[in-house]
Amino acid sequence: MSKIKTGLFSAVITCFVAFLNYTELENFSGIVRLLAIVLSGLAIGMCQGVFVDREMHMAIGLGAFYGMLVLMSPVIVVTYGFALMSLPLLAVFAMLVFFGAQIGNDLRIKSCRLG
Repeated sequence: MSKIKTGLFSAVITCFVAFLNYTELENFSGIVRLLAIVLSGLAIGMCQGVFVDREMHMAIGLGAFYGMLVLMSPVIVVTYGFALMSLPLLAVFAMLVFFGAQIGNDLRIKSCRLG
């Protein structure tokens, strides 16, 4: 799979998971939602990292960043760009997905050595 397809797949999956986190965890406390966001970012990366080679991990992270940015674009437009201050948080989420992809790749390599 090319880097563009990998990035687009990551962006679509990230948008879907972030939307599910927002809608399904609406009534929970802040710490539960934060924990769910962190764990879902790592899980997205791990699931993709198992199937994708190491050189594609940056595309996975960038796809996650762009997916979250697309999901945030209506909020950015409505607040006249004030919501752009949340870009560092989107970058942290993309880093979580990137590190999750590395963890998933390491798990795949270790499981292949055992077999």
